[in-house]
Amino acid sequence: MTGPGEDDDYFDTLNDESDRTDCDHVDAEIGWEGRAVCICGHSWWASAEEIEAQDRHMREYAEWEYGQARRYNVWWRRLGRWLYHHLPRFTSQQIPF
Repeated sequence: MTGPGEDDDYFDTLNDESDRTDCDHVDAEIGWEGRAVCICGHSWWASAEEIEAQDRHMREYAEWEYGQARRYNVWWRRLGRWLYHHLPRFTSQQIPF
């Protein structure tokens, strides 16, 4: 059997209808070449609408991740400021241990 990038017959073997269960193909991933592969094993060439939907989803997720990272950094910055103002500062002779 050849690899997935070498021959379209490889994908035809994934499309065996005899062992396929009912699947909505919701979790399909679209590769760079435009081939969509579902977790059930079914594969097809993605349409322009499917590719655009995946691109939109990836952009929205990247924006969400960026927002989460900003909130995380702000929280740590605020904690650092609070600790700086509320913890006592010790000199080398005043270390309590």
